Amino acid sequence: MFYQDKIDKELRFGDVLEGFIFLTSLSIREPKMFKKCSLNIEIPKYCVLITPCCSIHNKILTICPLKKVRNTFFGNPYFKENLTNINRLMEPKNVLPPYKWVTLTQEQKENRLRVGMTFAFLELFIYEKSSFFEECEVNIKNEENIKTSYYMIDFRDTYKVDCLKLSNFEEELINLKHLQLSIETRSELRNKISDYYFRAPEEDEILED
Repeated sequence: MFYQDKIDKELRFGDVLEGFIFLTSLSIREPKMFKKCSLNIEIPKYCVLITPCCSIHNKILTICPLKKVRNTFFGNPYFKENLTNINRLMEPKNVLPPYKWVTLTQEQKENRLRVGMTFAFLELFIYEKSSFFEECEVNIKNEENIKTSYYMIDFRDTYKVDCLKLSNFEEELINLKHLQLSIETRSELRNKISDYYFRAPEEDEILED
């Protein structure tokens, strides 16, 4: 079960919310060059609460907008079967579509197999289809377009908002909550985002040894 049937009357990590503005990007030409910069703002239909429930305080939330899934996902049969497979560890051969796997050299295949179970698209987490989500059309190369209500978050889009009503947990704020992850799914989200931030560069791995 991806979502919990009964929604708690409190905010939890992974909740689907609405009613928040989204700062898509702040672009500058180079560091210390602030005279010419661009600020892009959007209001997404839904976003996901990234703040752990035990850390919601001081009127601050971290959220991440829900976005349309990529059409390239459907070129991989393992993903097309169930896009939420992207959220979990998988066999190396499932990370790539079959036509790309066969193009790898034997050495490349062996290296991937040696690593073992791995995440694909470590920065992404897919949200299961729901009647709350609008269907969007996906263009698939050499196939008929399909409609889907899978959505995704990209951990790189996470940003902070100050919410003045947060301190009182007013009913109005809770009414902005539409979906709550099951305990199992919330654990999957926690595991993947932890792995995203936990990665160590090669030079750090040498020091740790």
